[in-house]
Amino acid sequence: MPRRPAREIPRRLVGKQTVKRKGKADPLLGDSWQEWLGIIKDHGPMWLYAATIISHACCLRITETLMLTAESFDWYRNVVVVPPLKGQEETEKVMPSRAVTLFNDWWRNGGLRVSRMKKQGNRGIVPVEETWTWPAQGYLFPATRKDSKLKRRTKDSVAKQIAKLRKNITNATIKKEKVRSHSARHRSINDMKAAGIDREVGKQYARIRDDGVWAGYGRLSAFQAGTAMHNNHALQMAWVNAIPGPGNL
Repeated sequence: MPRRPAREIPRRLVGKQTVKRKGKADPLLGDSWQEWLGIIKDHGPMWLYAATIISHACCLRITETLMLTAESFDWYRNVVVVPPLKGQEETEKVMPSRAVTLFNDWWRNGGLRVSRMKKQGNRGIVPVEETWTWPAQGYLFPATRKDSKLKRRTKDSVAKQIAKLRKNITNATIKKEKVRSHSARHRSINDMKAAGIDREVGKQYARIRDDGVWAGYGRLSAFQAGTAMHNNHALQMAWVNAIPGPGNL
């Protein structure tokens, strides 16, 4: 059984702060999701690539992902221990089999490594390596700044990287300003809904208590809804009996 990560003391807000509502994050439906992952892989830091995939695969808030440690993963039972956050208790999540294979590969290889070509002054375009290390212990995404208040990266650091990467989005169907750290979680819930996962099962896995909140996450597109209806045999049979056939005037 892995050692449980220490409970973090949340940073308190000083004085009154005005929170500007940004609306729901883009769930990056269809091929948009793979396109976004490709942009991160080609232009962003590898730690962001890893964090985005973990958030999607395990349906985690980005802060939950950033709170994970090497000790959070139990490879014998294929579960990840998610720390308490937003009134939710610590919980164990069974990882998708595909995610287990991928994360285990990252763990065994010590992380991720990708080669890129980058312009560096008088040297011109030279090959560089972008890496992210899966640690032997401690946070998967440790803070790098000496003045950081936490020992791990924060949601703000993710938001800054995403803001830089939006300029690389060329797909007109993607709303650039809506691509945020929460997009991975929205896409994960959309995947569940499109697959017909029972609402209570999905809410439990996503750690969402309220039906209204669940309804607002990862909403199905009209095409996804139509596909689900087309694949529902009982509904199709009902329509056979209800809709007149050709020539029945």
